[in-house]
Amino acid sequence: MATSSSVNINAAIIGSIISEVPGFGITKGTFELAQNRILAGLGHWIAAFLTCAWLALGMVGGVFLVLTLAGQDTEDLDIDSTPIDRLWYILMGPILGVCFSISFHVGQRELPFSILVCLVAFGMNLTIEHYHNENVGTVVAAFFVTTLTAQIWSRSWHHRLMILGKNNKETTPYPSTIVLMPAFFILVGGSIGVRGFAAIFTGNEDDGESTLWNFILVPILLVFGIYLGISTIPSVSVF
Repeated sequence: MATSSSVNINAAIIGSIISEVPGFGITKGTFELAQNRILAGLGHWIAAFLTCAWLALGMVGGVFLVLTLAGQDTEDLDIDSTPIDRLWYILMGPILGVCFSISFHVGQRELPFSILVCLVAFGMNLTIEHYHNENVGTVVAAFFVTTLTAQIWSRSWHHRLMILGKNNKETTPYPSTIVLMPAFFILVGGSIGVRGFAAIFTGNEDDGESTLWNFILVPILLVFGIYLGISTIPSVSVF
């Protein structure tokens, strides 16, 4: 970054993808609140927002330090910001799908289905963003893709595929968080919150507030959709 006359803030934001703490924290916190676990839910929410704030502060502070050392103007940190080539997102999608699946200890037989659901959610996000904007893509993908696709996979279609296997009398119990895996693709490790705080720190209060509202709205939609899926899709013994 120091060798370039323009600063790509999105390049720094993409570093938050390696940590799913903010996205996982606020989604889990919403689940806790929905189950009347107020203290635990608020704790996860506060931790998620603090993590996003620290990530954004470190990013903006690093950019400011680099510009200062390079003798460049620091009045508007994102005035020369350039977007990241969408090809990088496409290349990272499968890698993230594999990493998230492994982190949740998904079995070898279920790994392709797990990656497929994550890629569908990620692909819907990119598609909607192409025609509208990143916030609309996030919300639409969160509600329609993450909740319904994950529920159908984990509660219905996946079970029917499993019974075709050798051990057709047994089904693997999954943790409830398995249906939240696509949520990490939508939240991209909490980068929605990071973008919001980064915009505020760089003087774009309106954009920052709008993005932070989406950071709150997405997990609420996820929880609502999951409860909707549980109540409308026939239950099978996968949890």
